[in-house]
Amino acid sequence: MSNPKLDRLLNTLPSRTPAELAVMEANALARPKDPNAAALLEAIAADRALREAAKPAPTGRAARPVIDLEAVTEAMRDLPAGERILAAFQAKPPTATELAWLRVLHAHPGSTGEELARHAGEKGANSFHLRVGSLCAARSAWLAQDFVPYRDKQWKCVALCAPADREEGGRTLTEWRLKPEAEAALRELGHLSDNA
Repeated sequence: MSNPKLDRLLNTLPSRTPAELAVMEANALARPKDPNAAALLEAIAADRALREAAKPAPTGRAARPVIDLEAVTEAMRDLPAGERILAAFQAKPPTATELAWLRVLHAHPGSTGEELARHAGEKGANSFHLRVGSLCAARSAWLAQDFVPYRDKQWKCVALCAPADREEGGRTLTEWRLKPEAEAALRELGHLSDNA
């Protein structure tokens, strides 16, 4: 069944600027359950392929595609955290190392950074902060509004993780777990399961 509004929008793609296409793409990525979003993403990809085919062949090393981060950030502004996380990992799927860390977080909720590092085969809480903070920073266009201070520090990992303090032996330890909306989004994308 044809959707006239979607058909009109698709017909405008060739006249859109790359920045406009980036905004349209970000909006479609933010609505993965909308059946029109998949059709729009497919059409944008086809339009890009046609534009690339029309360009002269590059000389030298080919550049990676550029994401208009400002457009993505603007498109994410009013969306719930779960949708932003879903869009972030659809646009930038996790690397093997990032996926391993996400699975460690999922499998060991309530662990300290040091414990999580040990479960991941690394040493020290700084390893956890570096790995998971970098994972979130790489998706900052989608997750930046979730980079809130925790205990007077700007830990980017709070975009996906919920910290909680506990006292032990006169020290304050921070326990980490995936936020429910992060876990739900990563499950929906097939990155987490009860066996992972």
